[in-house]
Amino acid sequence: SGMRYLYYSGSENNGLGSGTYIHHGLGHDVIDGRWHTIVRDLQADLEEAQPGERILEVNGFLIRGSGKVDDISLLDK
Repeated sequence: SGMRYLYYSGSENNGLGSGTYIHHGLGHDVIDGRWHTIVRDLQADLEEAQPGERILEVNGFLIRGSGKVDDISLLDK
């Protein structure tokens, strides 16, 4: 079905849908200036927005804005 972009923010709301961009809000708690461990199941996040779609590969990881990121990993279930 083509490329999809899963993106996450400190919003309380999700912007799911059938388009290319799928937004999941992580909640306002993640923007308090402290370290947080965030674990996401990318396939489940895609499936919530577009049932039946499968992730075949992850082509990139992008960050916008300010902040620090450490220990990014992809796990195969």
